[in-house]
Amino acid sequence: MDGFFEKNLGGLKKRDPILAERLADLKIQSPWVICHSENGQKTVRKHLGEEDLIYIHSRVSPKREAQQWAALVPDNAERFLVLGFGLGYHLLALQRIRYPKSLVIIEVDLELFQLAMQLINLTPILRDSRVFLFIGDKISAIRDFLKNVSPGSISYREYLPSTSLHPEYYQRIKEMLEDYIHKNRLMNNPVLSQGIITLLDETKR
Repeated sequence: MDGFFEKNLGGLKKRDPILAERLADLKIQSPWVICHSENGQKTVRKHLGEEDLIYIHSRVSPKREAQQWAALVPDNAERFLVLGFGLGYHLLALQRIRYPKSLVIIEVDLELFQLAMQLINLTPILRDSRVFLFIGDKISAIRDFLKNVSPGSISYREYLPSTSLHPEYYQRIKEMLEDYIHKNRLMNNPVLSQGIITLLDETKR
């Protein structure tokens, strides 16, 4: 290990002491393997079966992959949600080149997040007050968060190597976000809202 865990844990304790304690006590049980990409950066893979495995980041250059991912995020994103933390390369790149006003990160896999804490310096994320973390949280906690934020422009993007490990969880998150975005769009466009209500009334006749 590169000695990042204690440093990252210290930063996490200041914002979420309960999560920090969970991670400090967590024993990894799943078949994760730490390996090096061609450019020397760390990545991890998980063995899902006898011949089935998934790499969480590029085996060639996680940094270049992360920059390409972050470059696709809209410049005008006010509140941007990322589904899937991975090891955090894409999130660090997002901070550098496409920083939204508010960044919400959702990762359900505690083991993967602990690996990220061990392998990568995440302090730029952990110390940023504009970042909201939902790590290993129930969907209800994310729903409550959305209910309590002021209406505004939100968008989201998946980091597929992470979300593919828990497809049912992230599918429910996406459905909830699409519903939130749809309702917010109607609130901001009364003409569109009234048109949809009229159409629904006609279909009931």
